[in-house]
Amino acid sequence: MTKVIKLIGFMAVLAFGVYAALYQPVSAATIQVDTLDDDTDDDGDCTLREAILSAEETPANDDCTAGSAGSDTINFSTAGTIIVGSAFEINSDIIIDGANDIVLDGDGTDRLFTILSGNVSIESLTIQNGMAIEGGAIYITSTQSALMLDNVVLDSNIASSTVISNAPEDGGAIALYNGTVSIMNSSITRNHADDDGGGIYNEGGHLTIVNSTISSNTGGSALFNTGGGINSRDAAKTILSFVTISNNSNGDGGGLAYPVGSSG
Repeated sequence: MTKVIKLIGFMAVLAFGVYAALYQPVSAATIQVDTLDDDTDDDGDCTLREAILSAEETPANDDCTAGSAGSDTINFSTAGTIIVGSAFEINSDIIIDGANDIVLDGDGTDRLFTILSGNVSIESLTIQNGMAIEGGAIYITSTQSALMLDNVVLDSNIASSTVISNAPEDGGAIALYNGTVSIMNSSITRNHADDDGGGIYNEGGHLTIVNSTISSNTGGSALFNTGGGINSRDAAKTILSFVTISNNSNGDGGGLAYPVGSSG
């Protein structure tokens, strides 16, 4: 079943515009990634990992352009797939622009991004095959974090645990605890969470999605597992405008779940 959600257009777009204005950092240094490797070797090649460290003014070496105190832009002079060995941890204002030429692949070993603080914009790339207990692709917990995704594909990421524990397994693509996430012109598809929120799990954060598709995501099959596409709970705020939600499945609330305490 396909469901297109069009909330009150003016209010939803206005809200997104306000959030986006807050997120859009003023560019400072531009750091160009020139290899598909993922390392911090002092070899003259600027990897994405090294570029992020340079943007945060904690460079591993001199392979990349030095970052600045402002909001730096990371772009790419190469195209292809980067196999990511461990999560990129971001603590500052950064724009990452893949120009539709870059795929970040977690290879089923770790999530791709942990946003610890800062205004972060990720644009025009694919994030796939991430794996973590929560937030298979992206994990956000801080009230000091603001993330914008524009023209991004989140595909085949998984929130799961192979070890029996009391840890939740929520948010196949994104797990949002506090902080703010805005998504536009993007696709969240074929992600899975063993528990809730096969696509996105939002607990206490602010989530805005505009002109995007959430499809074919799955959550846990138990009756208490909710929100195959999105699970929004515990004072979370979620705004959707011109969002297509289709073919998501879960034990309960296949497309969307708003347990008591959340608001739309």
